[in-house]
Amino acid sequence: MALRNDIESARDRFLADLAEAYDYYGHTKTAWQIVRQEVDHGLTFTVHNSLTGSNVNETELLNLSRRYMARELASATLQQFVAVFESFLYEVMRVWLLSYPESLSSRQLNGRIFFRFPTKPPLLMRWLTKN
Repeated sequence: MALRNDIESARDRFLADLAEAYDYYGHTKTAWQIVRQEVDHGLTFTVHNSLTGSNVNETELLNLSRRYMARELASATLQQFVAVFESFLYEVMRVWLLSYPESLSSRQLNGRIFFRFPTKPPLLMRWLTKN
């Protein structure tokens, strides 16, 4: 029963984090639309980035926003979706392996296999499914 509760808790966190990432996407698009409407009604401003030293006015920022919404926002949101899924997957694997440690008792991790993979997820999946 504890395993089921742990997996359900991981599922609930996963769904909440996924909803938060999707809200970020939707809210960001809405915020840019509001800025665009306000500029269309005469709002003027300049934004200074103290880290880069760049300055942009409202027109330049809106031109940048088209690219931000078309490419960067979708890419960042997709990356967040992947990170949320990875977190969920690792948590489920963790609670499963804590409950059933014998499922790994016949597995061996070879150093050659370990150094062949630049990241851990492909390595872990190959190791778990090898036999």
